[in-house]
Amino acid sequence: MDNKESIKGKIQKLLALSRDEGASEAEAAFAFKKAHELLSTYNLNLSDIKEVNADEILHDKMLAVMRDEWIKTLYSCTSKLYFCKYFYGTKRVVDNMYKESTKVEHHIIGRDHNIEITKSMVTYLTDTIKRMGASHVAPLPGDGRQLNKIKRNYELGIAHRIRERINELYTASVRHDPSDKIENKNKNLPALYKTELQLCDDRLHKDGVRLSTRRSNSSITAGAAYKNGKRDGNNVSLSGQITTGRAARHLLG
Repeated sequence: MDNKESIKGKIQKLLALSRDEGASEAEAAFAFKKAHELLSTYNLNLSDIKEVNADEILHDKMLAVMRDEWIKTLYSCTSKLYFCKYFYGTKRVVDNMYKESTKVEHHIIGRDHNIEITKSMVTYLTDTIKRMGASHVAPLPGDGRQLNKIKRNYELGIAHRIRERINELYTASVRHDPSDKIENKNKNLPALYKTELQLCDDRLHKDGVRLSTRRSNSSITAGAAYKNGKRDGNNVSLSGQITTGRAARHLLG
């Protein structure tokens, strides 16, 4: 028992070092790797470590700026990739003219750094999709209504292809395949995902949140534009945003 408590103390110190802003990238990366090697060796979860508990899991809320349904899709898949849980709801708001309206409210459950990375990634993807949509319809003839329809479907196609690609990255990260390059590089990721997502569920339970699923309101009304969007969704860069060293260092928050 004493030996296991000693191991827990060592893991605590390693996790603290991995988040220490004064540590070098090499020191932080080594500490992060060593901590999870010990977790795996001694069959421990992060919830077993006193320093790491559900109280560190935050519940971030933000009102939607844009109404596009596919933004929810991006939040959902990106949150999961970065060890977070996502859901959305609605909220009644009053503007400066005392006019009431209902807005979508995005919710992300996770550690502070992971939430910030998720939000940054979704902002990058949203800006990229909007820019591509504007460029796609710029040279096309037609009235505003026709062009908006093409643009909406083109953007939806891009978003759906990006969702597929991010889900592929997540699947590659959590599967146990010794020949997989991602698995060899981050062999403890499957256990880490399981533990972190469970802590997110614990926070949801603590907040009294019960989630339900519903069908997306997105519909394809211009097949050719949607197909072109899915094709061009392959050209949106993910690697530079998702696999940066600093992001990997902060996976635990």
